[in-house]
Amino acid sequence: ACVDHYEYMSTIPVIGDVLKKLKKTNNGFPTYQIDHVVYFKYGYLLFITKEHVPDAHDVFKRFAKVFEQTYTRFLDLQKAEEQAKEAQIETALERVRSRSMAMHNSSEIGDVAFVLFQQLKSLGGELWGTGFGFCKKNSDIDEFWFATEKGIMPKLKLPHTRDPTHKQMYQGWNKNLELLSIVKDGKELKAHYKYMLTVPDIQPIFQNILDNGIAFPKWQKWHAAYFKYGYLLVITTEAYENEVVFKRFAKVFEQAYTRFLDLQKAEAQTKEAQIETALERVRSRSMAMHNSDELKDVVKVIFDQLSHLSINAEHAGIVVDYEPKKDWHFWVAEKQDIPAKITVPYLDLVWDQQFTEAKKNGKELFTTHLNFEEKNDFYKELLPHIEGLTKKMEEHYFKRAALAISTALQKDIGLYIENFSGTPYTDKENSILLRFAKVFQQTYTRFLDLKKAEAQAKEAQIETALEKVRSRTMAMQKGEEVKDVVVLLYKELIAL
Repeated sequence: ACVDHYEYMSTIPVIGDVLKKLKKTNNGFPTYQIDHVVYFKYGYLLFITKEHVPDAHDVFKRFAKVFEQTYTRFLDLQKAEEQAKEAQIETALERVRSRSMAMHNSSEIGDVAFVLFQQLKSLGGELWGTGFGFCKKNSDIDEFWFATEKGIMPKLKLPHTRDPTHKQMYQGWNKNLELLSIVKDGKELKAHYKYMLTVPDIQPIFQNILDNGIAFPKWQKWHAAYFKYGYLLVITTEAYENEVVFKRFAKVFEQAYTRFLDLQKAEAQTKEAQIETALERVRSRSMAMHNSDELKDVVKVIFDQLSHLSINAEHAGIVVDYEPKKDWHFWVAEKQDIPAKITVPYLDLVWDQQFTEAKKNGKELFTTHLNFEEKNDFYKELLPHIEGLTKKMEEHYFKRAALAISTALQKDIGLYIENFSGTPYTDKENSILLRFAKVFQQTYTRFLDLKKAEAQAKEAQIETALEKVRSRTMAMQKGEEVKDVVVLLYKELIAL
């Protein structure tokens, strides 16, 4: 039975290898032994002898007592270390949470990725980089924000259809996994980096790494900890002791990112409400127009409303009565004191050319960017043609740093805004400008229709008056009836 016991124990991993060596050294297993089991709080000590040793029982018990005391202390130290480690993890999680909660736009995800790198590095382990991959259903492209010890990489777009590693990580997101780890070295890892050097967004960054004499890792492990919108990615160059902690960081980021999206949505709704209010003010003032001179009030309302929306418009203008390569007719508003109505000849300047080309091609929007020298060359040609522009205002324009213009085009009008810092307007700002142009076009069309109807009604009145005078004249029989025609002519003119 004793030999059978050892033969069975030899099949158990680790201890089995030790017993097999003992069997070889001792020419076999013992055929007889006595087991002495001494219990303590957490288990027992086992003493094996080849004969009875009753006098040693008290000694065995004393050893068990001493071991219990030292093991209790060991457990206390282990618990204290675990608590300290947990405190470290919680501190790291809180730093990632705080930075995530402080986000105001998606470009700050790179900053969160860098904080994540720093915090995971502080917990131990050899990291190559950390970041976040954002996935979408039915999309072949994932977006990444990634950071290394050197800093934050720009936003990257990476397909998950060719590289096996990224394909696996995307599939893990689709399958709602919690954590996925992938290890590669040798030829597989070289093939991975060879492919990465062909991806347009990544090639310049990785090539720069190589150009600076930094080699790619020879062994690498990807850890993808999944959340609702993608996965937290940690790349290590050694095995990481506590991979499970990545799931906790992913959970923290998901909570903060969900809140960020909610805030972003709320802000977008508030912004949209502000835009609609501004458009309604423009619409109302435009609808109230009775003659073209009131365009100066409309452009002033547009200028003020763009300012309320925090769009840096230092000058705004409406173009009306456009004819290709003929005089320009502007109604303008800005912070400085300049004439509201401006007529200048077609000068074939850069903006003139752009406007003409855009109208010809049916474009709804174009932008103009002039540096200091280009801006001054532009104004040297334009400003002399603006009647009523003071010398002070001319100097003001020439001193400004640059010129950025966005121009929105509609059927009957053009609407443009300018700033003199030269800062291009964003896509969002341009889309708002285009909405203003469309609203004004709708009301301006009504204004033109009313003017046309009024002109037609006036023409009908004139024709009626002419017919009355013509009829009375035709009916004259005697010379003295001329005075009746003159009286009628006077009355009809007064009626008009």
